[in-house]
Amino acid sequence: MDCRVTSTKRRQHGATLSEVLFGIGIGVLVLSVFTAFVLFQGRSLMVLLNMADMDQANRNTVDRMSREIRQVNKVLACTTNSIDFEDTDKGTLTYRYSAGARTLSRIKGNDTTILLREVTALNFALMQRNIVEGEYAYYPADTIEEAKVIGMTWEVSRSVMGRRTGVSGFQTVRIVIRKA
Repeated sequence: MDCRVTSTKRRQHGATLSEVLFGIGIGVLVLSVFTAFVLFQGRSLMVLLNMADMDQANRNTVDRMSREIRQVNKVLACTTNSIDFEDTDKGTLTYRYSAGARTLSRIKGNDTTILLREVTALNFALMQRNIVEGEYAYYPADTIEEAKVIGMTWEVSRSVMGRRTGVSGFQTVRIVIRKA
């Protein structure tokens, strides 16, 4: 048997320019969709983590304030952003909201503690112990001496990736003063 080369032309392997550009275009499209998905998931995770953190901070603040307010002797003064109590040791216990600093603070003597940060709105209200007939609402107190229930409403919000989120932040509390 005699083996001969019948053709001297070699086959060329590779892609044409249009095939390369088409492949790069598909790759860029897939990467951009994946990047958008990752960014969306990252923002969603950050919002969920912030909601959980704000909820925990709200719960801790409500627990501490309700424990202390239930034990006070009476209300000394109240505005929409501040409330003063006579504590069991006859000293003054104050809760104050600062709109500029966006904080809720507890003041007892010379000791100031920030209970809650990133508060966008807060309101204190004085109420009587009498419940409105047929409802769970309390009558508003006309004088400080009638104040036996303290109503508080606040909202907490944070900025996540440039957008303000207030999803977890709205809190309404009513605390009955036991000694009054």
